[in-house]
Amino acid sequence: MDNLKGLTAAFSTFSYFKSGFWRGFEWAVLLGAPRQSAKARKLEFLHTAHFCRISPKQLKRAGLQPKSPFDSGALLFLSTYNGDGDVYFRGFSEKIATPLNFVWHPCSGWQAAAPYPLLRAFIQAERQETAMFHHAYPDTAQGIRASLRLRRGLDQLHALAFDDRVNDRTFESAFRTLAQRQWGNDTTEAPHAD
Repeated sequence: MDNLKGLTAAFSTFSYFKSGFWRGFEWAVLLGAPRQSAKARKLEFLHTAHFCRISPKQLKRAGLQPKSPFDSGALLFLSTYNGDGDVYFRGFSEKIATPLNFVWHPCSGWQAAAPYPLLRAFIQAERQETAMFHHAYPDTAQGIRASLRLRRGLDQLHALAFDDRVNDRTFESAFRTLAQRQWGNDTTEAPHAD
């Protein structure tokens, strides 16, 4: 399938800035992003997110004439996802609408990340076909995500093992839940063996 490697699809948007002022504002937003992105990094569905401010001079050098609407530059966003695109984008709308609003507010056509239909309309208007992308995991990004979930679960079990307030039955329940989830069982807790 085009633009799909290891069950991971490429995604990009190319949005022009409202004005030179807003291009400068975007610089400040992205400069502060590392301090503000902790919540976004916790999202299990997030794969990659790369932002690039493009000046009118860079657009011209790339062969794109900096005429309206690009006379103030543009914001390029690159990402990847697996599964259904609407599910992926809806997660952003529901979980991190405020940071999205900061990032894309300088761009023409942006209304808001929530409710979701506003974000979806922006994506449909600004989305670009991606001819190729780098995929660092040749088999599947889903396997990487499963490994990260297992690691988090093991870290939680480790913490429970050394918590004096946790009894054996609680630890066993947490262990069984993790094991069942790891093997793809949708139940939240396995029955206890007598």
